[in-house]
Amino acid sequence: MHITFSNYFSAFSSWQYQIYWIAGDGDGLIDIETRIRMLVDNDGAAIKRIQLNSAKDFSLIKESLNSNDLFDVGEILYISCAKSQMDNLLNACQNFIDLNKKMIIFSPKLTPTLKKHATLQHARLGCYSIYPLSTQQISQWWATACKSLKIELRSDVTKKVLIQSGFRIDRLKSYLDKWQLLYPEGGLIEDVEDQQAEPGQHHYQWAGAWLKGLDVNAFVSNERHYEKYFFALRYTIDELLTMDFYLKIGVSRGELSKKMRWWPQKAREMSEIYHAMNSKDLNHLGEQIINVDLARVGYLPYDFSQLFKIYFIDKKNIQL
Repeated sequence: MHITFSNYFSAFSSWQYQIYWIAGDGDGLIDIETRIRMLVDNDGAAIKRIQLNSAKDFSLIKESLNSNDLFDVGEILYISCAKSQMDNLLNACQNFIDLNKKMIIFSPKLTPTLKKHATLQHARLGCYSIYPLSTQQISQWWATACKSLKIELRSDVTKKVLIQSGFRIDRLKSYLDKWQLLYPEGGLIEDVEDQQAEPGQHHYQWAGAWLKGLDVNAFVSNERHYEKYFFALRYTIDELLTMDFYLKIGVSRGELSKKMRWWPQKAREMSEIYHAMNSKDLNHLGEQIINVDLARVGYLPYDFSQLFKIYFIDKKNIQL
């Protein structure tokens, strides 16, 4: 069963399918990965990560399915699949789909042929294909999302929101989250504030330095910098997580820069930051930044500034 942008957020709010198959690239990838990881953590399940680079790696799935630990601790298979193994994995999924097991599968973009594969039509498999959307498609998504919440906007306000968000689904969702809380029954939005929180170059420099382990508290300890510094960190962490994902599925450095639309200096800077960290810490930061963002838009009952200070100024690790 294919999951679309229109039902994506509801589909991933609980385990509606035994197998989540996530394919493609573009806006939304980091959000999906982080949301699923948070759901798994909240469920108390153990995660078994499997990388499928060749046919011989499929034995790792069979071993996990036959392991007693799978029944004892509610293990969830978290599978990353190389492009060359997608056909094999789709065929193998037919054997897994009737088992009472939970799986998350990440893979590169599906070809038109693979999209029609019978396995992807199964009711117990949620297939979410992520592709870069055109500005027209983003505008259509926005109109549908606003209509579903009974939110009305003038055409000039819509244009302003789309431009300020950079036509990104994740940033547009932040507007909707806020309005849903303010106008639970719907309402008319006559104007939106100019985006004052858009970070400057120095905020990105602070974020990069902090991610490389340097002490930047002397620059960012003033609360008036928190929101802009937060967005600089969030955008940088999003890019690093995307970089981490691409490298794990075998994308070359040159192709990575093209996919990320990085110019040479940007590519060098991101590479330096990436190599100053490890994948586990990076993914943990991704979870923390999502928690802070959820507090910022009112989805978590915590003060945004206090939570941001705890995580990214004081560097304390707390469980929400």
